[in-house]
Amino acid sequence: MLKKVLLFCLLGVFLFKFLGCSPTESPKNKPPTDINLSNSSIQEDSPIGSFVGIFSCVDADVNDEFTFSLISGTGDNDNADFEISTDTLKTKKVFDYNIKNSYSIRVQVKDKAGETYEKSFNITIIHVNHSPTSISLSNTEIADTISLNSFVGKLTAEDKDIGDKITFSLVSGDGDTNNSSFKISGDSLLVNTILDATIKSTYSIRIQAKDNGNASFEKSFSITVVHCNSAPTDIILSDSVIEETAPEGSTVGQLSAVDKDKNDKFTFALVGGDTTDFEIFLKYLNTKTKLNYATKSTYTLKIRVSDGNGGTFEKTFTIYVKQVEKIDSIAAIFTERENITILTTISASTNIWDLPDAEGRKTYLNWMPYDHFEGSKAYQITTNNSSWSGWGFQTYNISIEEFKDGRLHIAIMGNTPDIGIGMASSNTQTPTYVKATDYGYKPDGEWHELWIPLSVWASSVDFKDITMIVGFICPAYTGGNYVQGSMYTVDDIFLTKK
Repeated sequence: MLKKVLLFCLLGVFLFKFLGCSPTESPKNKPPTDINLSNSSIQEDSPIGSFVGIFSCVDADVNDEFTFSLISGTGDNDNADFEISTDTLKTKKVFDYNIKNSYSIRVQVKDKAGETYEKSFNITIIHVNHSPTSISLSNTEIADTISLNSFVGKLTAEDKDIGDKITFSLVSGDGDTNNSSFKISGDSLLVNTILDATIKSTYSIRIQAKDNGNASFEKSFSITVVHCNSAPTDIILSDSVIEETAPEGSTVGQLSAVDKDKNDKFTFALVGGDTTDFEIFLKYLNTKTKLNYATKSTYTLKIRVSDGNGGTFEKTFTIYVKQVEKIDSIAAIFTERENITILTTISASTNIWDLPDAEGRKTYLNWMPYDHFEGSKAYQITTNNSSWSGWGFQTYNISIEEFKDGRLHIAIMGNTPDIGIGMASSNTQTPTYVKATDYGYKPDGEWHELWIPLSVWASSVDFKDITMIVGFICPAYTGGNYVQGSMYTVDDIFLTKK
């Protein structure tokens, strides 16, 4: 028994001396060797107290307990912006990526034996796209004198995201009433219509600002149009032709102005050209001298109009002097254009070649001086519903030999597109026609004076034995343009010797 006790004692001494421990001593504590953080980034704009990540510790001691804390030292620059709750890292402020996007903290871990380990961490702020928050327009008041595509104002948008590219557009929604009157080019608002403050002075538009991330903001704007005086843009002269026989002081034509401003009062003045021969009285251009075609047939005048509000416009006109035929005598068939009275209206289903005069008599040549051919009425003709129609003045074998070197005069107006004018004699019976449009007729409803040389019929008509002094046919030739129900009026038909 004693031997066993001694053996046990010797074993204890050996363990204490050579191994440094006794059978009953606890293992020595080992300090932490690292700190890990489960997440090191957070989105900007996250509220205070937001979760960032969870700390964990590397330590050889099993089941050790750890305390984490923010501590001063290298990398502690932004400790004040965070806090640790147990093992959780949380925010103490709202972060803005554009201000700062990386934060540095220093963390210490302490085990239950008081051993510690420290480590720095970088916390990254993640950018979040923000919608624009406002739109501004540099100008919302424009004059109604500006032209199409004129600049109204520059558009800008407020957006928290620095460097975002903003796209502006007109969009539907509240306040979009007048979007079509404007357009946007880049960041410029432009006029897309002609503005007139006297008609409309306030326009409403709706604009959207959209960033790269398709986040958008919309706003309505009111555009005020201010009336400003508009200068005249044109001068109209009612007529620019005057006969050479017109007496001094005769009116050439009436002047009027084209101006956007409806109530402007205009003053006209001669400012250049042949001012010694003309003058303006109120709104009438008059002659100051007696004109002579042989001496001068055209005059140039520069006229200025003033609107009374500082606006002016100038235009150059050419005045034409009309030569008056010097005729000693004529052979009048019928005349008189003023205040047209229709003697006979033809809407024939058959051809009518011989028309009565006002007293029911056949029409014959009536010799009279040039200045007395008045009294007969104009003929108005409506084309029939066939494929052609015609009529004329029968003369029963008369001679117009003395007029063979002269001309046939006809005044004609209407909308009939294709009219033939002819003459016949006993040797042919069938009239020979020429086209009225070759001698100045236009189907425009205006009077046109036709002077047709009788020589055009010299080879086909015997002037000593005329059976139809003048005839009209539609169309003028086979295959011509015939319009049923069209109308034309003729007057002042006579022959001259030259």
